[in-house]
Amino acid sequence: MLEHAPHPLGRRYVAVSLHVARQMGEDGVVKAAKAWLDDLLLPMLAISKAMKSWPASSQTPPAKQHIESASRIDLRLLKAKYRCAITKTFDKARVEKLQREGRFDEIPRVGQLRMEPAHIMPFLLNKVDNRAIDRRRSHFWDMLRSWTQIDFETLVVPNLNSPMNAIYMTRDEHDIFGHFTSYLDKEAYPGVPNKYKVRIARSYSCLSNGLHEVDVEFPTREESSVEPPNPDYLKVHAAFAKVLHLCGVAQYMDGVDLEAEMEGTLRLNGETDFGSYLQSKLATW
Repeated sequence: MLEHAPHPLGRRYVAVSLHVARQMGEDGVVKAAKAWLDDLLLPMLAISKAMKSWPASSQTPPAKQHIESASRIDLRLLKAKYRCAITKTFDKARVEKLQREGRFDEIPRVGQLRMEPAHIMPFLLNKVDNRAIDRRRSHFWDMLRSWTQIDFETLVVPNLNSPMNAIYMTRDEHDIFGHFTSYLDKEAYPGVPNKYKVRIARSYSCLSNGLHEVDVEFPTREESSVEPPNPDYLKVHAAFAKVLHLCGVAQYMDGVDLEAEMEGTLRLNGETDFGSYLQSKLATW
């Protein structure tokens, strides 16, 4: 968290916190790390996964009504070229529409996959009541603001659904981006506006095109009439991706989630880390 803080003041926040914790001995440092894990990292990971976890049935995610009310103009502009911003794959739904209309000459000879807009900052951040006096929620917001130096109170609908907080990509890319497995690295092109290198946080994972990294450059508003993704939001997303995977939290929770999904219940030998699993789920309520 110290090395990958998305803002210099975020590094100062971590450094001061560790200095104060160190004065209480090793136990103080452990408690500080556990507080960041329990009240910041696990909740952010759980929030980012929550929208993907809702089944396509009569069960409706609590934020669905807000998603449906997002600006149609923004969505139309976001997918104007019907291509994944990461892999340049063409939208399969668009292909099917062109085929029905007999416009076969407009179908490019490239890969075709289903597309959807992916939020950079998780949509459910809008559902976390920052006015609540609940201790854990209060700690989450305090830590998030201190580490990122971003005022997330302004990140509400319709801003949350604007092109500044969304990227059009394949469902596969959306899945790994939403789980912080991939991120857009600005450090690769510090002097080039809106240009990033997409990286994979896990050595054994890859993009849907089989690559582990690609270059992405978003057009300016003047070039496309669309606001490019907010670089501060992308920097925060990248910071979480790096920290979650460097400390092993993301991989660990994926294992706990998979185990709970496959087992359907607790292991009889008591080895299931049900505490972390339950805590990650409760973080979204």
